[in-house]
Amino acid sequence: MSADAGHRGQLTPSRFQNGALVLASVLCNLGIFTLSWDRIGNLSAGSFNVKISIIAFLVSLALTVLGGHRLGQIVVPRLVLYLSLAMLLVLVVASVLADDQRTALLGVVTVVLGALVPALAVVANSRIAGQFQEMLKWFVWGAVVACIFGLYQLLAFYTGLPQLIEYEGVSGGLGRISSFSYEPAYLGYFLVVVLVVALARFRSTRWPWGYVQIGLVLVTLLLLNSRAVFLTLPLLLILVRPIASGLATFRQMWITAAAAVGAFLLVCVTVPSIPATLGAQFLSIFNPQEASSNAPRLELYTAALQVAAKYPIFGVGPSNFGIHIAELNYAQYEGVSLNKMVVNNIWLQSLMDGGAVLAIVQAALVVVAIVSIYFSKNVVARILMAGWIAVILVGGMVVSNFYDAKMWVTLALAIAALQLGALRPETNARRGTKDFTYVPIVPVIDITFPRTIRAKGVKIAPGTAPARPETEG
Repeated sequence: MSADAGHRGQLTPSRFQNGALVLASVLCNLGIFTLSWDRIGNLSAGSFNVKISIIAFLVSLALTVLGGHRLGQIVVPRLVLYLSLAMLLVLVVASVLADDQRTALLGVVTVVLGALVPALAVVANSRIAGQFQEMLKWFVWGAVVACIFGLYQLLAFYTGLPQLIEYEGVSGGLGRISSFSYEPAYLGYFLVVVLVVALARFRSTRWPWGYVQIGLVLVTLLLLNSRAVFLTLPLLLILVRPIASGLATFRQMWITAAAAVGAFLLVCVTVPSIPATLGAQFLSIFNPQEASSNAPRLELYTAALQVAAKYPIFGVGPSNFGIHIAELNYAQYEGVSLNKMVVNNIWLQSLMDGGAVLAIVQAALVVVAIVSIYFSKNVVARILMAGWIAVILVGGMVVSNFYDAKMWVTLALAIAALQLGALRPETNARRGTKDFTYVPIVPVIDITFPRTIRAKGVKIAPGTAPARPETEG
């Protein structure tokens, strides 16, 4: 790969490398589009489930290397990188000390493939001209498809239509939406980060259908019937509020919110029991005796703390928690293989997987990511981190989602936004507010897409580096 002397910081790949990068970007977009596909299009390997998104990210990362992108060129905040590597090292040490070393090491492989590989693939692909906006686009469109299917799934629950992907779970007597995800909570946390991705994309493209997408996500969030997700939204609003002035006008935000509430009220008229049941569900969040979720979780947390007291330094190893509580016979784990038993709390889960050492590294990683990205001057990176923080701090208290690919892809997008350019304020005379423009600060790979698969808005002219990633939906 040779550098174009006329365009400093831009790399011009050969024809083979160009083809590899085109395919890498397509597969990365496929991985992002299918992020929520937990129960569709997957491969089973023993008791492990290999998702189509993970395969797409893995091949995409390999193709970026074939395309001339060295792994050492991937730009990640230094402390975030070091802490991620330290986290991986602790997991390996804990696996060697585990009772079931084979299962533990497979758990480490799951972390690498399910968290680190997607993150690296996203950051690496963000250096392809125009690809950052494409990744935001496919993230949102993947959620739109999941929402539409989820709403049909809920309709089918009440009408007796075939659900296609069956989910019969109820909460408070009401049906729930899981769509392609394992559980409504996992779908809900995915949609929370989709909200910030949609805001980031809308902020930079002003795509007119962005309001509809955000409204659809909000309606689905209200109807999926997950109590913990309801607690995530207030924190998300608090985190987004300091940077909301540059996202949309006050009138635009109210129109979107009013449309979402109106659609929700229309559903409530159709199913009159929804408001009262959701109210009771919300009040039950703080009831420790609530039998469907709270009481079993507290019992599980108690058991985890007892195990942590016996193995305080390096824990019991990844995927070994089930071995140490198998005799307790939890109803929620009936029929579940031992390696899939989790604590449903990312902090207690870290104590199980790698003991106090891993818990400290994990906490340091979260703090460093917040300080270095959310408190930066990059608006898009801050928007994306708002969703990541809300899900980690609230959702992480009731599900073990720290190594979920959705979370690491969101973090990687925030890192990519931070590295692709500082969003510097510029006066916008027409609106009388501040606008933001990308200022590239790292090399950008410019690839030529064949005419048959050109994507809208992707810069394809050789020798031209975009000053700002652009797309039109």
